[in-house]
Amino acid sequence: MSVEGDSALRIDEGHRPLRLSIARIGQVEQSAGERRHTTRGALIGMVVGTLAAEIIVGGDNSSLKADVYVPAGIMLGMVGGGMVGYFSTTDEWEEVATFTAP
Repeated sequence: MSVEGDSALRIDEGHRPLRLSIARIGQVEQSAGERRHTTRGALIGMVVGTLAAEIIVGGDNSSLKADVYVPAGIMLGMVGGGMVGYFSTTDEWEEVATFTAP
């Protein structure tokens, strides 16, 4: 990538060069990789798992159900949410150049 004078940006990647008017470009960014959302997914899964277990138990916290279902709901929610978050990615971008209209 090179700047031709004050008016054009030339990109020489690929089979033929590409020439773009700087007046039509605000900024140029390049990919900085991907970000996974494992922690966020695990936290959301934990909340959903806890709520589901509480609904199943039905407010009877003295029973054996509460001792088994609530921790199981928390763990299953965290694992399931963490897996969903792991496979959910977001592209990260970093600024290479900024142009202002002449």
